[in-house]
Amino acid sequence: MEPPEEEPFFFGDHYLYDEQWYYYKFPVEWAKTHIRHTGPKECMNCARYGTLHDRTVFVGYCTTCAEHAYRWTRGHGFDGDGQEKHLLRSDSPSAFASYMRDVNVDDIPPLLCTLVDEDEEDEEDEDHRQEPGILDCHLEGGYNDY
Repeated sequence: MEPPEEEPFFFGDHYLYDEQWYYYKFPVEWAKTHIRHTGPKECMNCARYGTLHDRTVFVGYCTTCAEHAYRWTRGHGFDGDGQEKHLLRSDSPSAFASYMRDVNVDDIPPLLCTLVDEDEEDEEDEDHRQEPGILDCHLEGGYNDY
């Protein structure tokens, strides 16, 4: 008897599938059907250039995989920091003309944490602090209370 097929776990603006976090607009069907040696787990360029927030959230394939493995059918490929390769002539839509339409990559939240508003910061502390996320344990009285 085979185990049931894994289903994505949605959390806020992200989902977890096969031990990788994706931005919720990245098509789930694509996450389930990466061609061998592509995607954030099997291609180091996809993991580096197709992710945001310290390589934690996958948004799209690298330019090499987009061109050679997918023949531009899954976007034009990312060059890092949410920047997609611009093609002068292409019959296929870019990520921002398809699944990422109306998305500003600067508005994609980091995974499982939020920045504290600057108004709430102490005047002495000029660094941005992060509140703990659900993966950060905060033990109090022997229990994780976050």
